[in-house]
Amino acid sequence: MHLSYKNQHKQKNHIFFAKREDKTPNAEPTAAKAQTTPLPIQEDPATTLNATATNDTVHNLMRRNPDRLPGNEVIRPTAVTVLPDLHGDYESFIEALRDHNLLDAAENWAGNDTALVLLGDIFDREQGAFKIMAKIKDLQTQGANITILSGNHEDLMLTALLTRIPFAKERWLQYGGIDTLKSVGITDFDTKKFLEQNREQLKALGKTKLLEQIDDVLYMHAEPSDQAIDLIEKYGIDEINNQWQQAVKQAFDGDSSSYFTTSFEFHPLMYSRAVSDPGFQTMMGTFSLDKPERLNTVLKNMGVNMIVHGHDPQKGSIKSYKIGEIEVVNIDNAISRGMQHAPPNSRGLTITKTGERKVKL
Repeated sequence: MHLSYKNQHKQKNHIFFAKREDKTPNAEPTAAKAQTTPLPIQEDPATTLNATATNDTVHNLMRRNPDRLPGNEVIRPTAVTVLPDLHGDYESFIEALRDHNLLDAAENWAGNDTALVLLGDIFDREQGAFKIMAKIKDLQTQGANITILSGNHEDLMLTALLTRIPFAKERWLQYGGIDTLKSVGITDFDTKKFLEQNREQLKALGKTKLLEQIDDVLYMHAEPSDQAIDLIEKYGIDEINNQWQQAVKQAFDGDSSSYFTTSFEFHPLMYSRAVSDPGFQTMMGTFSLDKPERLNTVLKNMGVNMIVHGHDPQKGSIKSYKIGEIEVVNIDNAISRGMQHAPPNSRGLTITKTGERKVKL
């Protein structure tokens, strides 16, 4: 069953970054609503931040379903737990790790060789982002295999701090950056002082990724789009991540020109709402999903059977839908208390070695 989203919404005016950059989880995605079904739920089973191009990275590379097996035949060496946008909520982060049996009573790593993927937007809206980053670093020194993606909030922050783009600072503060400043005691919106005081911690974002494939699952922050598939086909996952990491590092070294152009090009991977809001625009243009057949061809050739993403908070349980043969799962249930008034009703997803999906309620 193919989805087509062409001409379902009128064009919106071009604006800087995203006009409706975040939203409360009051509605299900519009274009995919008819195809959306509850995800089957199983009973819950009883160094530095990505310091180099590490053994974990190599291990993940070796698990990219090179034989292009269907999902029910994929050999999965370990389970994978994936958590959605944390938005600075340290307590929810710890609760989610406990829910998936990844921490012991002393909050040490108990996940053995389970791979943990964080889908981005660690920063903003609540004040615990630096605590989350420190905990990630601590767990990695204990042997945890953790992949961290950057989302649009990381991009908003880095653009505000490291470039001279007009209105970048205002956009970041408007969409949750004030809480990140408050977390380190800055209440006068002094982003220069914030960068000077926290430069070394923020430089860890130079080790984040924009995409990861483990087994037959592609993990990304934003919703799939034609523009994202263009980038994946043009560069491949590893070159996209390499360009992103190099651009962030160079920006912290004083050359932000590469960051601006790289961020600009890779916006679809961080900002797209091509499924839930067809026609959604940023300064890069419109994110669309008018070519589902091409998405299927490109991803199937990579051994991808499933996409797991965040970015677009939804109300209710985690749901999945189909784009052709590719299953797409949005796991963003607004896990952060900064995004909603009630506690989240699920905290991430674990894909077991046998391919079961386990959601902790």
